[in-house]
Amino acid sequence: MQELTTQGHAVLCALAYQQALDEVPIRSRDLYDRYLKICDRLDADSVSERRVRDHLSDMNMLQANLSNY
Repeated sequence: MQELTTQGHAVLCALAYQQALDEVPIRSRDLYDRYLKICDRLDADSVSERRVRDHLSDMNMLQANLSNY
């Protein structure tokens, strides 16, 4: 997690938020809306929806790699 960018952390926060509400799986569009709200609160730059999907894909690959250990 230390290697995540600010935007990566915001994506992870959005996902954790939806998980806490027991609203997963979630469509990437809905997650993107939550991500934008988090970025706004953090006064952080946001990235495109496509880039958010890339972050999610990277996190998914990381989880798969960690589960192999």
